[in-house]
Amino acid sequence: MFSNLKSLRWLGYTVGIAFLPIILRLLTCFFTQDSSIHISAYAIGDIILFSLIIQLSILTEIDNVSDPESSLWRERNKILGILWLIALSFLLCLSLISEGGKDLVNGTNLLLCSIVIAVVNFILGFRFFNYLTKTSRIVGG
Repeated sequence: MFSNLKSLRWLGYTVGIAFLPIILRLLTCFFTQDSSIHISAYAIGDIILFSLIIQLSILTEIDNVSDPESSLWRERNKILGILWLIALSFLLCLSLISEGGKDLVNGTNLLLCSIVIAVVNFILGFRFFNYLTKTSRIVGG
């Protein structure tokens, strides 16, 4: 599954940092359970931030693809990645509205949508980094 160092590094650094807001919120919730401060165990914005960080790491690595034969692939994926970032930013705005206590956004649907998108982003990121590793071996990198 993790046959190369680049995939392991990606998993450790990028995914670890992307999980940081979620982990810190869970720890804060756990340690403030008995106090007068009530902190929710999850926030939709944290889940969306996970997706944003994964997507930004993909966009950053797309620029490092130096194979001239994959320039069309690189440009298409950059455009799709930027559109995906715009969609994630819109979802983040919706999450801020829902956390503000307004009933303009259905929080449950937004939470489910955010979780699905986070899982899809993780799978896309993992597949992308495996693709990069395979092409760098073929090209000689």
